[in-house]
Amino acid sequence: MQKVIFIQGIHSLKFRNKPLFKALHSLGYEVVSFPVFYAIHQTEKQLELLERINAYLDESGPDEKFLLLGHSFGGILAYSLDDKSYQKVGKIITVGSPHSVTYKWFRSTLDKVPYRENVPVTLQRSYGFFLDTLVPFMFTRKSSAQVHKNFFGTHNQFLQSKRFVKKIFSFEETLSDTDSNL
Repeated sequence: MQKVIFIQGIHSLKFRNKPLFKALHSLGYEVVSFPVFYAIHQTEKQLELLERINAYLDESGPDEKFLLLGHSFGGILAYSLDDKSYQKVGKIITVGSPHSVTYKWFRSTLDKVPYRENVPVTLQRSYGFFLDTLVPFMFTRKSSAQVHKNFFGTHNQFLQSKRFVKKIFSFEETLSDTDSNL
């Protein structure tokens, strides 16, 4: 059974991930997660999470290969592991992760974790960024509270959608080295 290391994003609560874990299990994956509740400015907790993932990979069997699945800021952390850890990673999938954000405040946040744009993993896929989901709500007449609710509902929909999980994981089964991109 292939192991998936799920790296949650900021403000992620354990109960929110249950449908995702159930969907992955139904597809034959074993899910490993390290629930650490953190905010964007809590670098010490982000580094703690990275340390736990690096230790887990270091202690795993020599022939084990893992799939990293990062949601939101968890996708950033998937690109922040120790180089040695990537020897045990066969694929990286990120969903709703802000890899392309250029805001100065966000770049200063990335400077506090060992994030890098390129890691030595052949098979990589990235699916959207949460600001992409905000655009339909930006120009509506809805109150800001309703926009916020819709924005986070959409951003976290991945965690609730067995259909979406099946789609990206069935696609990943056919992914070859020449198809990989980020």
